[in-house]
Amino acid sequence: MSQSQSITTVRSQLASARSALSKAREKVEGVVPQVVSTAEVFGGSVGGGFIDEAYGTPDANGIKEHKIMNVPTNLGVGGALVVAGAVGLAGKHGSHLYDLGKGFLAAYGTNLGRSLGAEYKAKNP
Repeated sequence: MSQSQSITTVRSQLASARSALSKAREKVEGVVPQVVSTAEVFGGSVGGGFIDEAYGTPDANGIKEHKIMNVPTNLGVGGALVVAGAVGLAGKHGSHLYDLGKGFLAAYGTNLGRSLGAEYKAKNP
């Protein structure tokens, strides 16, 4: 194989490698926002659960819930973050507020479900 053939082969292999890298980058770029969104929702729900367990007052069924001015904190914080994200309060980063808010709302929903389930179980042993 001559030197010019070797250079041509190397150039071809380099072009193939660049093409493969470009395709991989496109796939990763599409996945990263979804992973970040999932992590933010998860973080919001963990934060909401922590607040309830660490600072909440148990209801009649023993389910702890933190409240501010008689409003469940997870509901208030979650709702405020979702609205802030929806109206563009954080500009191009509004989706992050929206995702955190969804997590806090999920924590509220979990607590509500636990409380309703405990009430049902108490009435229907």
